[in-house]
Amino acid sequence: SDPQAIVLRADLKWIAGELGAARNLDVFLSRLVKPGADRKPHKPGVAVLSRALRQRREDAFARARAEVEGPRFRRLVLDIAAWIEVGDWTRNPDNPACMFRKGTIAATAAKQLRRRRKAILKRGKDLDAMDPQRRHKLRIRVKKLRYAAEFLVSAFPRKKSMRRQVCFVASLEKLQDALGDLNDIAVHEKLLKQLVDSEYGDGKRHGGRAKKGLVAGRLLGREEARFNPAFRKAKSAYAAFTKAKPFWK
Repeated sequence: SDPQAIVLRADLKWIAGELGAARNLDVFLSRLVKPGADRKPHKPGVAVLSRALRQRREDAFARARAEVEGPRFRRLVLDIAAWIEVGDWTRNPDNPACMFRKGTIAATAAKQLRRRRKAILKRGKDLDAMDPQRRHKLRIRVKKLRYAAEFLVSAFPRKKSMRRQVCFVASLEKLQDALGDLNDIAVHEKLLKQLVDSEYGDGKRHGGRAKKGLVAGRLLGREEARFNPAFRKAKSAYAAFTKAKPFWK
C-alpha cells in the first residue's frame, strides 16, 4: 500500500484489459460457435458469423501481442521485479511500515486470508440480486482468495491445516468456475448483440447480415437457457464455501 504499488496496479489493469478482449473472443468462438459450426457447417449464417468472429479474434490477438511486445509492458515487468526487491516498502522508516515488515508471514497471511474470506461471505449473500458486473467482481475476489490460499499454504504446516486447506481451495475452485460460467454467459450475450448490430464480415450482397442475425439469435437463446442451471450451481457452490473451515486458524 504505497505510491509505487498504486502505479503498478494501474498498469496491471491496463494489460489485463488488453488481453481480456482476446480471451473473451477465443472462449466465445471455441465454446459456443465452433461446436455448432462443426455440427451444421452449411446452416445459413454459420459461415458468416464464424468468419466475422475469427476476424475479430485475429484483430484482438494482434493488438494483445503488440502490447505485450511493446515498451510499456517491458517496463511494467521490470518495475514489478524492482518493487518486490528494493521498493520503497522495503526501507520506509514510518512506524506502520516498519511494524509490517517485522511481522511474521503466518500472521500477515492469516490477516489477508481472513479479510478476503469475510468480503466474499458478505457479498455472496446478495448473489440473487447481483447484476453481471457485480458477479464478475465477486468472481475476481474468489479467484484472488483461491490463489492466495494455494500460495500461502506452507505458512501453516500443521496436518490439520493442510487437510482443511485442500477442502477450502476445492470449494473456492467450484465457486470460481460457477461464477466464471455466469460471466461467460453475460459476455457471450453482449458479443452476440454487438455482432448482430455490426457489419463485420456481413457479405451484404448475399443477405449475410440477416443470416448472421438468425444464427446469433439461436446462440443467444442457447446461452439464456444455460443461465438458470449455471446460477443454481453458483448458489450451491457459495453455500459449500460458507461451510469450508478456514485453514489458517
